[in-house]
Amino acid sequence: MGTAIVVWHNGALEYIWMDRFAEAALRRLIIVEESGAWNMNFFISDAMAEAAPAAAGGPGLEGLIFPIGLVIILYFFMIRPQVKRQKEHRALVSSLKKGDEVQSVGGLMGKITDIGENFVKIEVAENVELTLRRNSIEAVMPKGSLKEL
Repeated sequence: MGTAIVVWHNGALEYIWMDRFAEAALRRLIIVEESGAWNMNFFISDAMAEAAPAAAGGPGLEGLIFPIGLVIILYFFMIRPQVKRQKEHRALVSSLKKGDEVQSVGGLMGKITDIGENFVKIEVAENVELTLRRNSIEAVMPKGSLKEL
């Protein structure tokens, strides 16, 4: 008794009756016919199988233009402005002096009463002093800003 199987051949489905020996040959993915042997490539289309070989050699400098351009754009739009802001903040922190009215990163405003190497004391109200890290000072306010509050 034979077994019916379906195969793809020349762009059409064909039903083939097989005996046990032919089933064994099918398991090896080769079917023999009068015209020769067929590979049973169900997953690779004929167009992909017959594609022309790739050109020899990879892309030269043309392949590097796009990544180099991205790095340059990244530098001018992200890295350079951030470095400039960091430099300005370092200059601001190093120029702090007693009596300056400042605003912290958290939004506290007060007058500097004491300056250390890493910390500053600011007076936020009468007889209320807070100790902050020097780097947490965000801006120096104009004189008299605290009286407006």
